Amino acid sequence: MMQFSKLRLLHPDVAPVTCGVIAVMDFGSSAINLTIYDVDQSQHGAYKILDKTKIDTAAGAARTADGQFYLGQDVIAVLEDAAQSMAEMLTQYSPDYVVATATSVFRDALDGPKWCEEQYQKRGWLINLIDGETEARLSALGALSNIDCTSGLVIDQGGGSLEVYDISSGRSASFPFGVYSLMKLAEGSPLRATQMVEEALQQLGWVAEVDGDLVTVGRAMRTIGKMLVGEETQQKTVSRDAMMAMATDLTTGRVDAGCLKAYPGYETRLPYRGAVLQAVLKVSPLQRIRFADFALREGVLLTQTGWTK
Repeated sequence: MMQFSKLRLLHPDVAPVTCGVIAVMDFGSSAINLTIYDVDQSQHGAYKILDKTKIDTAAGAARTADGQFYLGQDVIAVLEDAAQSMAEMLTQYSPDYVVATATSVFRDALDGPKWCEEQYQKRGWLINLIDGETEARLSALGALSNIDCTSGLVIDQGGGSLEVYDISSGRSASFPFGVYSLMKLAEGSPLRATQMVEEALQQLGWVAEVDGDLVTVGRAMRTIGKMLVGEETQQKTVSRDAMMAMATDLTTGRVDAGCLKAYPGYETRLPYRGAVLQAVLKVSPLQRIRFADFALREGVLLTQTGWTK
C-alpha cells in the first residue's frame, strides 16, 4: 500500500526511507512532475530512476499583477486531469512511499491550499505546501547532488517564483519573479523585468558578495545553455561574458526568431529567463554558468532517504 509522507526537511521525526520504490511528486506553477526512484542505501546511497513524467498545466498563468488571484475553474479542471494521469502512473508502479510538494502558485493562489487539501480527501494524497526558502534549499540540494561546486549561487526560476541560494553560507531568498509572474509584473516588457529583478537582488545585499559559479536549474535554462554549447549541457560551462550577451539578446529581442521556434512553447518565456540571468550577472561577480540536471525532486529524495539534512 502506498504511504504518503510528510517532508522530512520540515518534519525530521519522520523515519527515513532506507530501501524500496519512492515516488516524488512536484506540483509547480508550470507543470506537475512525477519521478519514480528505486533506492538502496546498502549501495552507499545509490538510486535508479525508474520513470519520470511531466504534464504541463500552466497554472501560473492565473496570476495577476497585484498578486490577488484564484486558480479558477479552468485551471482546476486542467489540474484535475493531470492529477488523474499521475494517479494512474502511481497505480502502475505501486511505490512503497510517495512524497508530494506544492510550490509557488499553490501557496499564493487564494484557493491553492484548498485544492491541495481536496487531493487528500479525494485521493489520499498528502501534499506538502512549502514556502519559498524551503523550495530554494531543496532545489539547491538536488542541483548540487551531481555538480561539484563549493561556492556560488543556485537559481531556480519556475513559473511563479525565483529562488536563490548561496552555496557557501546556505542563505536563501524567494521572489515573485517566476516567468508568469514577471510577465504580469513587468507588463510584458523583458527589459522592465530585468530592472525589477536587479533592484530586488541589490536590496537583498548578499548576492553582490557571492563569488564562484552560477548554477542554473530547469529545462528552460538548459535550453538557453544548448543555444551556446550544443545539445549536451551536462558538466559544461559558459563564461560570464557569453551568457551576458545571450541574456541581453533574449531580453532585447535580438535572438533569431527561427532559433526560438526550435524550442516550442518557450518563444515567449525565454526572454524572462534572460531577464533573470542578466540581472543576476549584473549584481553578482559570478564568472561561470553551469546547468544542473537535477533540482527540487532530487532534493526531496535526498532528504527523505536521510542522505542529507
